[in-house]
Amino acid sequence: MVDMTAAVERRFVARRHVDYGRVRSAICPAY
Repeated sequence: MVDMTAAVERRFVARRHVDYGRVRSAICPAY
């Protein structure tokens, strides 16, 4: 389960890296 979650997380981060950065900036402008 841990390995599966890690794989999904990596895939999600790789695919939504830019979008994640935008959302993170929107939520926490400090970052």
